[in-house]
Amino acid sequence: RTCQLPPDVRCTIAVAASFDGTLFATSHGDHAIRIFSVMSGKTVAVLDGHTRTPWTLAFHRLAPHLLVSGCLNGELRVWDVRTRKCIQHAVLGPDRVTSVAFHPERMMVAAACGRDLFFWDVDGRDALPRKMLETTIGFLCLYFHPNGKWLLTCEVRSL
Repeated sequence: RTCQLPPDVRCTIAVAASFDGTLFATSHGDHAIRIFSVMSGKTVAVLDGHTRTPWTLAFHRLAPHLLVSGCLNGELRVWDVRTRKCIQHAVLGPDRVTSVAFHPERMMVAAACGRDLFFWDVDGRDALPRKMLETTIGFLCLYFHPNGKWLLTCEVRSL
């Protein structure tokens, strides 16, 4: 099955599937995130709000209606895809967010921005992301192990 994008969308940057298997999200150079129904292949929501291209997406395992996105200007957004609203927002810095991951059980996001790794407790109303680690050059991707005890990271060693 194919999904139809508007004709002005030239490329898809990132894709993520919800853990309940009902939805998937895509990001594009037009700064929008599109949510699709797996069953119908149709767009069920368009999430607007990023000022630069969303580079990375991840759904929460236990709350499949929650999606986190990170974009090229260091911005993170947590979306409720049911309401099509951004429910949390933070800026990590001027570098691009290369990877995001929801903790499998908690309402916590890990995000890689430039050379820095951040943890963000998105349950806290006024909680800001905390810088946890810095590397020499930068991170490429993050993934929480299903047990929630380990965060797997891929980092750049040289260019």
